[in-house]
Amino acid sequence: MPVDSTSYDGLPQSPATAYLSLFSGTSSNPPEADFEEGQLLHDYVIGKVIGRGAFGTVREAYTIDNSTKQTFAMKIIKKPSNDPEAIQSTFSKEINIWKSLDHPNILKLINQFETDNFYYCVMEYTSEGSLLDRVRKEPLSIQLIIDLSFDLACALRYLHEDKYIIHRDVKLENCLIQTRSGRLSVLLCDFGMADFYSPSKHHDSCGQGSLPYAAPEVLLNQHPIYDPKLDVWSFGVVLYALAVGSLPFVHSFEPKLVTKIVNADWDRQMVWAQLGGDELQGDAATVYDFVELFSHIFVVDRHARWSIRKVCEHAIYKGKHIV
Repeated sequence: MPVDSTSYDGLPQSPATAYLSLFSGTSSNPPEADFEEGQLLHDYVIGKVIGRGAFGTVREAYTIDNSTKQTFAMKIIKKPSNDPEAIQSTFSKEINIWKSLDHPNILKLINQFETDNFYYCVMEYTSEGSLLDRVRKEPLSIQLIIDLSFDLACALRYLHEDKYIIHRDVKLENCLIQTRSGRLSVLLCDFGMADFYSPSKHHDSCGQGSLPYAAPEVLLNQHPIYDPKLDVWSFGVVLYALAVGSLPFVHSFEPKLVTKIVNADWDRQMVWAQLGGDELQGDAATVYDFVELFSHIFVVDRHARWSIRKVCEHAIYKGKHIV
């Protein structure tokens, strides 16, 4: 039986069931802008569609200067007819946060503009997909798991410590990959849910991104959601997926998925089985280090959960330079 907006009507009202209702509606593709390949728009030549999301379409875009072609990605968001001021405020907030960022593991915003009907974000182009694509393709070597996850950890450290920003939607799909200096690197993207945090900032509603990546406190609503420890939990979900090849908290019935998350019910034996297998040949000490790191991340009590700084300093990243 498919899950729909009535699936939770019989459940007791709680922050968790309210959060689940956000995912139960029928989704639809965003309106497609009436663009043709080769069309010129604000000095950019529009290319093919390379992605679609809940709020917009991403296309290739090009500039040609002195016979040199540069390729970018252009996110196109249709302005809604209802509540345009709220959407404008949300879009402006995302852009203001994004353009303030400068880190080697964060996707660069190149330009942004708008017309009467659309918003446009021109950004760095990556051609090698996301961590989700990589995980689906093949098992990763232990060294690649370490390298890619450290890139993400450094991006989050920069957001938390240097910019006082919480991403709030860290997931495999929002971690793009690109070859740089002979190795794959991670570029964190999508700041639509990002926000600044401070000890005095309060918010009573649930507001983190994808359910399988959500921290327990979001579902239990035990404290204000503006806390960088939310991102640390989501980082752990991404790291687990890189190591094991699947998400740590999975269930086809979403209320049971919530139960697994709020109880931090993850499978340690799966980490041992995957990382210690014949293909990856991880030694026992390295696999133990991974399990230990997960045990410090998947902690229901946010006060006991490690910060991203402590994650970056963990033994599996020994010898790496934090940026």
